[in-house]
Amino acid sequence: MEKNKLKELVKQVMFEYLEEMSTSGAAGGYLTKYAFKSKNLNEARYSTFKKEVKTRTPQQQLHEGVKAIQRRLDEINRLVEFTTRMKDELKENNEGIIYLERTCKSLNKINEKIQEINTKINNLTE
Repeated sequence: MEKNKLKELVKQVMFEYLEEMSTSGAAGGYLTKYAFKSKNLNEARYSTFKKEVKTRTPQQQLHEGVKAIQRRLDEINRLVEFTTRMKDELKENNEGIIYLERTCKSLNKINEKIQEINTKINNLTE
């Protein structure tokens, strides 16, 4: 997948997420697509996530977080399926596919991140 297409997909997902959050009244209406355009993005998101506990019970907030994870995993799964399908189509048209070195490194990093996420999810269920 081209870098620009991936950037656009990430922008679209973030815009939809921020729009969804702003319509739910989270963080007093400060969530716009430019609200947290800083290096401190992770802290800003967590503080927003935590502030929502004031309007919901902790169990409801945890449930909403799990639903958000599920939605994003579904999107990632779809993207992986499309990429796999594209690879298969390219493989049928050509004799073989040669991966760029950077692509291999990226795939390895993705695999590591997935393993880290799996560990964190296992900790959630304990």
